Amino acid sequence: MKRCYHRIVIYVTSLDPSHGGMEKVTHILSRELVHRGYEMYAIYTNNLPADKRLYSHYKSIWQGDSTRKADIQGFIRFIKCNQIDIFLNQIFTSYSSVALQKAIKEETSTVLVNVFHTTPLLLDSLKVFHRSFPFIPQILNRILFSIHKIVNLRPRYRRGNRLSYELCDAFVMLSSHYFSEFSIDNKINDTSKLYAIANPCEVFSYNQVQKEKIFLVVARLNNSQKRIDRTLRFWKRFHETGDGWKLSIVGTGPDKEMLCKMADNLDLRDYSFEGHSDFPEYHYNRAMIFMMTSDVEGWGMTLIEAMSAGCVPVAMDCYSALSDIVIDGYNGMIVPKDDITDMITATGHIIANFDEMSANARESVKRFDVVSVVDKWEELFGKL
Repeated sequence: MKRCYHRIVIYVTSLDPSHGGMEKVTHILSRELVHRGYEMYAIYTNNLPADKRLYSHYKSIWQGDSTRKADIQGFIRFIKCNQIDIFLNQIFTSYSSVALQKAIKEETSTVLVNVFHTTPLLLDSLKVFHRSFPFIPQILNRILFSIHKIVNLRPRYRRGNRLSYELCDAFVMLSSHYFSEFSIDNKINDTSKLYAIANPCEVFSYNQVQKEKIFLVVARLNNSQKRIDRTLRFWKRFHETGDGWKLSIVGTGPDKEMLCKMADNLDLRDYSFEGHSDFPEYHYNRAMIFMMTSDVEGWGMTLIEAMSAGCVPVAMDCYSALSDIVIDGYNGMIVPKDDITDMITATGHIIANFDEMSANARESVKRFDVVSVVDKWEELFGKL
């Protein structure tokens, strides 16, 4: 394929792939593009990781933040000095980066590609008042946040989305399922700039070790989004009849202490909080069932990683792109959000059909491997 563009700068929060899903995706994508002959550059907002190998593949890097007006001209200078062909905006593309996007279109000839790394319905699931003011009763939390969304967040959010869409040359979402949600919610009629490219995943080589009777969670312990409390309530009920099963929770975060106390109060047994792991594949390879009980997700990298190791998922139906990954009853199970009873039934189905569903899970996620996904990025570059 003849490339019209070969100098690409990625704008991201951190160059440390362990920082979060978006950062991990950026690391995987940028390294594969370098392997294919592209010159990759990076602009980041946070401090650099200690390990220089995590960003040594970039030809040049610069620290800047689009929310600081004083940094905008620094972005433009970096783009011009390095003769950047494509600006790949990995950071949330709403109002926080509109000023930067305007400057790019007005002062450079660089192609602007915005990447929307979450569900368009994110605001409907956020519970920020619960995080900020935990002493406020839950019913008041909901009332206050509903008012805040209507008066402040939603109008600003929609205006930023519309402006970002108008300014860019391509608007990439994680799934075509999100197209109608995005266009309807933001009153966008021309959807010709919308493209669907899934997140690339480093599919783990399946280690054919003996699977153990383990339910696995791999998540940041931020309960307002990940809702590990649902997992604990599930475990309370399942463990009453579950013979020899264990629950393993891998990850850390601001709500670890609260969740540990909840587990104590529920008098749970045969569970463990494993903390952060640099080698999650170790846990994926051992576990039989992967649990996702989130309130909202954008894509679900851990879901794909687990499936690549033959760990069969049971996931609550919290985002429309879930069906791109999990085919209910074939390579995993999808249950209604907050339905613990249905989750217990679903796990019973997985246990009874584990070998077949595990094989299906491993095979089905190969379409999200790095090579397949970056092929789609190259197709998009060829259209710009």
